[in-house]
Amino acid sequence: MGGGLGVTSFSNAIGALGLTRVACRNLIYVASAIMILCGIVPKFGAVINTMPVPVTGGIFCLGMALVTGVGLSNLQYIDWHSSRNITILGLSMLLGVMMPEFIKTTPDAINTGIRVIDEVATLLLSMGFFIGGMTGFILDNTVPGTPLERGIIYFTSAEHSTFHASKLATYDIPYVTGYLDRLAISRYIPLFPQFGQERRARHDAADNKHPTSDKCDTGGL
Repeated sequence: MGGGLGVTSFSNAIGALGLTRVACRNLIYVASAIMILCGIVPKFGAVINTMPVPVTGGIFCLGMALVTGVGLSNLQYIDWHSSRNITILGLSMLLGVMMPEFIKTTPDAINTGIRVIDEVATLLLSMGFFIGGMTGFILDNTVPGTPLERGIIYFTSAEHSTFHASKLATYDIPYVTGYLDRLAISRYIPLFPQFGQERRARHDAADNKHPTSDKCDTGGL
């Protein structure tokens, strides 16, 4: 109770949404109330524990499978014919599998003489998703590659930006977002979702005023 649940995202929630196809926020409110009730009244928590372990394991496997699929689906926009991308992906997956096993078999491999650093490094290197993600992040941002090759063109396209903006209302906080919209100062604080809205509105208005200005050079092709 009172831990990191309110400020931490859980990847298995993506799998649960993909499996059930239910993303209503009212259902999240009800589920949150049930979780609080189970934490306060042990008898309600005992009812949850009556669920068979194979059922729980099956749900968990399906959820993690969907999480993995969603993660890999983000790679659909990169150039799969590029040896650069194939090498980065393969190396990230390989190190993500090998490094935790290495740390598991040789727990004393990290020995800097400072206990805190040794414990933190051992913990991080024992997490496969951290190793794989960090390897891919570093290599993708250091190994030269074109925007088309890296798939950046899609995420910066007008179609993707319009779709992304149309879905932002899903993440509005009830009552709070409306109050922040009325505060002019919220548009100048980077931590607030209203940050830069006025600048983006002017940019969109300029694009709507000259919708074909970026295509005039290709009119004769």
